[in-house]
Amino acid sequence: MSDSVWIILTVLVMLAMLGLAFMIEPHWSSKDGNRFICRAQPISLSANAGGGRWREVRGEIKPDGVINLRTRGLISGRKVTGDWRIEARGTTDWRKRVIYILSPTEPDDGPKSAKTLIALRMPGSSRSAPLLERLTS
Repeated sequence: MSDSVWIILTVLVMLAMLGLAFMIEPHWSSKDGNRFICRAQPISLSANAGGGRWREVRGEIKPDGVINLRTRGLISGRKVTGDWRIEARGTTDWRKRVIYILSPTEPDDGPKSAKTLIALRMPGSSRSAPLLERLTS
């Protein structure tokens, strides 16, 4: 009897830890808010192309209002890396995260390429959020 209770308790603790791990989102912001680490996801506007998965990116807000994004890790997300401008501010979710929609600084002129946007997600309490808010207006 006591062995089965310990097994059930262990499984419940492991499921709770897994749930907490998915709720934690990596984020860092420099003291001045110009550099940050957050999540980004490519969004394709073509009808048959899906978006990508959320990737951890490093961002830097340049003085001219351009945001430079670089993916972190060994596997690069080529759709996310580059210079972007803020198009709009998305809605916030129940975790008080803010989503910004970014467009490339150089338009996609390829014959088969659809315009790709980026969804940038970060906590609303980030030090970078006020700087990005100023760029949206």
